[in-house]
Amino acid sequence: MNSSSVCHEIPDCPRLFVDAFRGAYLQKTRNPDNVFILSHWHGDHYGSLPRDGKYQGPSLIHCTPTTAALLREIHQVPEKYVVEHGYGETWLFHPLGNTKGLSTVQITFYDANHCPGAAIIVVEMADGKVHLHTGDMRYHTMMNVYPILERAASSRAIDTVLLDTTYSDPKHNFQPQEAAIDAIAAYSEGLLGTSRKCCSNVLILLSCYSIGKEKVLWEVSSRTNQLVYVNDRKMRMMRCIQKHHESSSQIVQRCTTDPNATDIHVIPMGLAGELWPYFQPNYWACAEYAKALETEYTKVVAFIPTGWADGSKWNKKNATSKFDCKGIEVEIRLISYSEHSSFSELKTFVEFLRPRKVVPTVFKDDRDRVKIEGRFAIDSGRAKQSFFSTMTSKSSNIGKQVLPGAATRLDPFPKRPKLNMSRSSPLKQKEGHVEKLASMRLMGFSADAANGALVESKGNIEEAVGLLITGKTKLPPTAEVIDLSGTNDVVESKSVPATPCEK
Repeated sequence: MNSSSVCHEIPDCPRLFVDAFRGAYLQKTRNPDNVFILSHWHGDHYGSLPRDGKYQGPSLIHCTPTTAALLREIHQVPEKYVVEHGYGETWLFHPLGNTKGLSTVQITFYDANHCPGAAIIVVEMADGKVHLHTGDMRYHTMMNVYPILERAASSRAIDTVLLDTTYSDPKHNFQPQEAAIDAIAAYSEGLLGTSRKCCSNVLILLSCYSIGKEKVLWEVSSRTNQLVYVNDRKMRMMRCIQKHHESSSQIVQRCTTDPNATDIHVIPMGLAGELWPYFQPNYWACAEYAKALETEYTKVVAFIPTGWADGSKWNKKNATSKFDCKGIEVEIRLISYSEHSSFSELKTFVEFLRPRKVVPTVFKDDRDRVKIEGRFAIDSGRAKQSFFSTMTSKSSNIGKQVLPGAATRLDPFPKRPKLNMSRSSPLKQKEGHVEKLASMRLMGFSADAANGALVESKGNIEEAVGLLITGKTKLPPTAEVIDLSGTNDVVESKSVPATPCEK
């Protein structure tokens, strides 16, 4: 998840922060009026949240019961700072601090289909708008019938969607989870049989993060009738996730902390190989792991279930590889499995929601962010209406702001010497361009983006705004723009990103 503030703050909800346990946000946890939400218990979302009783609030952390259990038992956050809400349960938030009146916001968690306890967060505003923060999610059609989402989508009430864009590149279109799980379980069953008596000295290694991929563990254990080895810390986590509604969350019943009691072991992601910048298997680490056990294994098969399995031609070509490590044959298999949405699933979800705006929560930089925004179908009519409404409102306030203690009004545009220009004069055209550019700057577009869009639309400001908010500009990143040097310092450079910058 990106550290940008746009990923952690819900529009029109001051004092409400999502997965914002990092940087300057940590200072905000000291304010009792601030409210924090943790969408799920993964490291890139709980960030720098203090451990081992060191979190002193007093800001409360709202989450699902499963995430609450992990916060209390594993993270050791004092219980008085953790507030749990079940899926489908609506709770109230008061942006202005009052407990009465029209400012009350309703918040509901629904299952994100990501890891045990993960939630998408639906925020219903008093004016009827609905915002959605997906945290991390794997889209499933069940989300179309979540009551509040279904109602808001059908009435075109969904305003802003803060979207998990981990796999927002069109190249990411991996197989359904069920197919990946079946592939791993079937291959394991073929090697181990249906009980340990059938074992032919083969060790199965399953790569996992702290929580997540329990569906894989459950299916492999069920088909082979063997327990799954996990270390003590992982066992404590498995006990915490039993509150989650899926059967695979009861995997603790099929786990053991005795490494010699089973041929199926959970290992940390990274032990069997690195995925970045391309897949690099680590055969020797797998062989050394096997040698440390009592059973004299002659074959090790390590599975790495990940969405990055299809991330490059190299990964696809080398998804299965083998190496003989001095008497132990090591086979490492990349499996296209993810608990994040594929690109096609993201498109389907956004098309169902038809929001006014999509805010990516995973991106490299501003240019990447606006490129991602342009891949999704938004309600362009509402988007244009919102931007023009903003422009009208802000334009009406030009010159009305007063500096503290100042007696005269502040002119946002520095006065320039009067110029004797004819209507067709290039300077006259430049002057008009500057005024349109200034108006678009008030709408939140970067100077370069606005400048480029105005050039492409031949000075038509409405068309320029439409191009930017729909991501349909055709200018290349370094297109030529009107040279405004010497007229106003609004323009920052001549490099034109295709869409607005908002950071």
